[in-house]
This record gives sequence, C-alpha cells and structure tokens, in this order.
Amino acid sequence: MIPTLAAVGVALSCELDVVDCFGNTVHLDHSNWEKHLDRHPDVVPYHDQLPLVLQVPQIVVKAEVDGAYHFYRLRSARVRCVRSICG
Repeated sequence: MIPTLAAVGVALSCELDVVDCFGNTVHLDHSNWEKHLDRHPDVVPYHDQLPLVLQVPQIVVKAEVDGAYHFYRLRSARVRCVRSICG
C-alpha cells in the first residue's frame, strides 16, 4: 500500500475547478480531496494530472449502478465523477 502524503507528514492541497470533456464544471475542494486520500492513495502521485484526465480522457465509462463517470488516461489516475458534482 502506498502511504498518503499526510501519513508521511506532507500536506497537499487540492483546489480544482475544471471543465470536463462533456462541458461540465468539476469542482474539487480541499476537504473533498482529503476524504479521497484514505480510499484512493494511488491517486496522490497523479494530483497534477487530474485536470488533464478530466479534459482529455482516453476512455470514459459510465457506471450502470450509480451513473458515475469514470475518466481514464493511460499511466494516469482514474477519476470518478458523479454527475451531481459535475455540473
């Protein structure tokens, strides 16, 4: 398991407002970022690539269960976006 930056004593802030490939505004504030770190520590190294993954994904999959969109780029983070926070 990859330790989070918080676990090794490094603080990382994430404030993000970006328009995704569908034209929806995605907002990620610091408190939301902190909530995701425990469940998805694998995304930390890709922090700076999140806007790119949302704007120019190589694959987008819509989950049948909850309608969330999953944005993918090879060698980048996977980003899950529930439509209610995407515009």
